[in-house]
Amino acid sequence: VQQLLNSSEYKTLLQADPRVEYLSCSSVVEKVLASDTMKSASHLLEDILDVLPVLLYQGQFDGQDGVASNNAWISNLDWEYSRDFSQLEGDLWFVNDTPAGWNRSVSTLTQVMIRNAGHMVPTDQPQATQQLFDTWIENVLQPTPQAKGNQVQQSEVYGVEVL
Repeated sequence: VQQLLNSSEYKTLLQADPRVEYLSCSSVVEKVLASDTMKSASHLLEDILDVLPVLLYQGQFDGQDGVASNNAWISNLDWEYSRDFSQLEGDLWFVNDTPAGWNRSVSTLTQVMIRNAGHMVPTDQPQATQQLFDTWIENVLQPTPQAKGNQVQQSEVYGVEVL
């Protein structure tokens, strides 16, 4: 991406300043944002859930912001549907008849685990990620017909391949 965004043709296309170099990792940006690291915003989500749909997605093998750590803070939300959400089992979902992960949704909150992905879900599973975004935006993230009724406990998918 860095090489592409620094090419003269893309800078022209994006009307970017040709003197500015794009860096995928910047120590200057890291230093400026350092004070913002690891501050929970879960209290803000409680109000957002009252008015907007929210999609939370994690890779199955994400050691940084994975399913277990997300479930921990989600279960502590002060939200009308918290109990319903935490008790809900995930439904399997598929991409081209291949298990892609599980999802669960209550009211305005949807959580998705993407199978065989780490922290960089779109890089690890681009096709599944594209389907996830497309279908969530259309508000129809549902398992394929052959998966209906195949509920899976979340504990069955932590750190192991589903199916």
